[in-house]
Amino acid sequence: MLSWTTREKKLAALAAIAVLLLVSLLFYVWRIGQDDEPVPFSPYSVEDESKQAGQEELEPIPDETMIWVDVKGAVVHPGVYELTEDARVYLAIERSGGFKPDAETRGVNLAKRLQDGELVYVPMKGEHPPVEITEERMSGAKPKININAATVEELTTLPGIGGVKAAAIVDYRDKHGKFQKESDLTKVTGIGEKSLERVKDLISVR
Repeated sequence: MLSWTTREKKLAALAAIAVLLLVSLLFYVWRIGQDDEPVPFSPYSVEDESKQAGQEELEPIPDETMIWVDVKGAVVHPGVYELTEDARVYLAIERSGGFKPDAETRGVNLAKRLQDGELVYVPMKGEHPPVEITEERMSGAKPKININAATVEELTTLPGIGGVKAAAIVDYRDKHGKFQKESDLTKVTGIGEKSLERVKDLISVR
């Protein structure tokens, strides 16, 4: 019977351990190779995506509609100023440097929406603002009420238009912009064809 010495037994044990470690290492390397799946090809590179993102950020912003307003009277810098379409009188006053110390401001409606080509006149104390000469005034006829600029008080002078309807007209105008034609008045809640028929010859949309 073959007899192993102590030295031979130790060498055999070390050889077995080395083989076991080598097999474990080869198995570990094989498993890593199985986990590394290939990355699918994409026709869109990172550079292309960044370019697309940049193009979206640089989309042109539509220009605002601008109007021109003439500011005269007791303001620091009278003149013609360019403002956005939804501008109010107070913005025109600010652009012209503000009121002079002797300005009569009580009759100036700072919240009024401006129109292209409009005159904003600020009188001095004790002065009355100039009256605009229109064809109706020259002919002696009663001037028409501009529903795009009239106040609630002015609108109530129209037949069949009380305080509630007048306020509704101003509210509609502030939310949707100026009326394009007289018949647009029927878009206001509470105003129908009969009401329009009564006022259509007395209003304008300048």
